[in-house]
Amino acid sequence: MPVEGRWYEFTREKILALESDLVGIYTISDNDKIPVYIGSSRESNIRGRLLSHLSKNECCKINGRYFKYSLAGDSEDAEQMEAKAVFAHMRKHNKRPICLKRFPRLYFDLF
Repeated sequence: MPVEGRWYEFTREKILALESDLVGIYTISDNDKIPVYIGSSRESNIRGRLLSHLSKNECCKINGRYFKYSLAGDSEDAEQMEAKAVFAHMRKHNKRPICLKRFPRLYFDLF
C-alpha cells in the first residue's frame, strides 16, 4: 500500500492500492517530480480523484508521471492544505502548477 508523502508512479495499479476512504490532498508531478497538479478530495476520496484524472484526457494524464498524497482530518482541512500547497509551489517556482492554469482558483481568502 502506498505510504503518505512518498512519490509513486501515476498508474492505475498504484492508485488502486490506496485505501478507498482517504481524505486529503494529492500532487501529480512530471518526470522531474515538479507538480503539474495539486488537488484535494473534498467531496470524494483521493483514490477516486486520482483515477478520475487518469481516465480523462487532460493535462494531468499527459504530463503526470508520479503522485503523492497527504491526509487531512476533514474536507475543510483538505481545502486549506490544498491552498497552502499551491501557494508554496507558486513561491518556489514563480508560477502555478501547469494544470491549474486552465482552471485557476482564488485561494487568497483562506489566509
